[in-house]
Amino acid sequence: MKKPTPAQLLIVRACLAGVVVGLGACSKPESDQEQASAPGGQGTTGPLSGDSDSSDVTGGDATSGDTSAAAQNSAGGAPASTDGDSSSGTGGATTGRDYPDIDFVYDPEKDLPPVVCAEETLSAEPLPLDMYIILDRTGSMIEEMPAGEDCQLGVTDPPNFATKWCKATQALSQYFTGTAAAGHRAALQFMIPAASTSIECEATPENLHAQAEVELTELPSTLDGPLVAALAAAVPDTTSTAIEAALNGIAMYTAEHSNPGRQMIGFLVTDGDPTFCSKTLSTLASIPESHFESTGASLPSSSALCPQLESARNSRGAHGAGGSPEGTQEA
Repeated sequence: MKKPTPAQLLIVRACLAGVVVGLGACSKPESDQEQASAPGGQGTTGPLSGDSDSSDVTGGDATSGDTSAAAQNSAGGAPASTDGDSSSGTGGATTGRDYPDIDFVYDPEKDLPPVVCAEETLSAEPLPLDMYIILDRTGSMIEEMPAGEDCQLGVTDPPNFATKWCKATQALSQYFTGTAAAGHRAALQFMIPAASTSIECEATPENLHAQAEVELTELPSTLDGPLVAALAAAVPDTTSTAIEAALNGIAMYTAEHSNPGRQMIGFLVTDGDPTFCSKTLSTLASIPESHFESTGASLPSSSALCPQLESARNSRGAHGAGGSPEGTQEA
């Protein structure tokens, strides 16, 4: 009898032990056996023990391949596979953590407001005023004024004389020296300028209404400052109410002295209808209207114009100014 090969002995021992490999290592699956026993098959295995005639293993190539694999598994002392999931080490499959289902109700009213990446808040601030004021000093402004008397300026009491001149000069002096005017500036001229030897009605360099007697002065001023001093020194004794000349002078001065960051406006304080230059109200009203459209400077103050001229301006849709100094009287 031939001596069994080492591979055959390992298979026999593994089969006898029945623990590591099991019966499947001792015999091929039924389908393999049927295929091996088929006519012309090359993988037929014979008995591993018995008489000498049947102890040879035929189909050595196929059998040796199977037995060699089994031998390698057995030689290492560990089975090729075990029942169950080998990754757990307990025979059971490894699973992740169980998370319960969660129910929720969406409420849009509880949504948070969107996050603002950048935000800037701007607030409107009034611009400081630059104003050019022309005060009518014709004789009609001082009617009923007792001879030798004068107006009180800078006081809070009502004017001592109820003349247009006293009311206008006192109101202006109070505004020039009051705290409400802080940050503003004022320039002053009179109709007709004291330096005039003749009256120029048009908007030309010869029109002295375009030149201030007191240039723009920071407010509030003082009672002995240039603005109040000019009011005190002026004498209402002219006879010509040259409104066209005064309006053109205001338009020229405000256009030339406008400054960035400040609002320029003009005032004409008068008590009567025009008696010199143009007397056509629509012509006079067109001067401040066209000036505002071209420069944005408002002139004159609506409360400072005579009612007839103001009515003409309103009928033409002219732009009024932002109001006169507090206490300025309307003729």
